[in-house]
Amino acid sequence: MSQYQLQKLVYDYLRKAGTASERPPLDTDGYELTDEERAAVEAADIRGLYQLGLHPVLVNAFARAMGYQRDDYAKMLSDLDREPEVTPRWRSL
Repeated sequence: MSQYQLQKLVYDYLRKAGTASERPPLDTDGYELTDEERAAVEAADIRGLYQLGLHPVLVNAFARAMGYQRDDYAKMLSDLDREPEVTPRWRSL
């Protein structure tokens, strides 16, 4: 369940950030996240979020919203061999 909540939190944040003149604060209240997910979001840990299974499109947008250039966050992920192993929500039904 928290996988979906993580995706939703980042998506909701990006929607707020897109309409704000300044970077809005990250608010994890109201989302059912694990301690590890909450810590990664609050620290804007791009690598950690990717490893937790955040969708690559959201990773890209979140990294940009946090002020990283593409080359900056690409270096953070460059030594990872493959995409994180996650079970898509529709497969767990």
